[in-house]
Amino acid sequence: MALKKNKNKKNRYLNKPLLIISSIITLNSLGIGYSAWNEDLIMEVSASTGYIQPYFSDCRVVDKVPLEKGGLIAVISADGQSIEISGAVEKGYEGILYYTVSDKGNVPTDYCGEYYMEIKTENSGIYEFTVHLPFSR
Repeated sequence: MALKKNKNKKNRYLNKPLLIISSIITLNSLGIGYSAWNEDLIMEVSASTGYIQPYFSDCRVVDKVPLEKGGLIAVISADGQSIEISGAVEKGYEGILYYTVSDKGNVPTDYCGEYYMEIKTENSGIYEFTVHLPFSR
């Protein structure tokens, strides 16, 4: 009986290295097979991006103090990329230009909405300037 017990211990120790070696061979063959498959694999990917097309959709000038005559007029250009402001105002005039930015593009953006800009004059006379979209083409 003592012989049988020693023989089982001997087989148990022989099986462990055999199991490790067979595992290494199996993993190597899996790696070689994967690399051969990966070289033959062709991936065709199509990626497309959208576009943004901002434009001014609305504008108005509000006087802080109502004027008896004259005032500023805001007009959006035909392409919607600028606002032209013109008119005759008195010295010290203050007003606010309210404008709305919209987007015709297909990418969602955060800049759409209503904005404002204060207008202050130092000199009397004719007042003209143009507001351009800062993020347009």
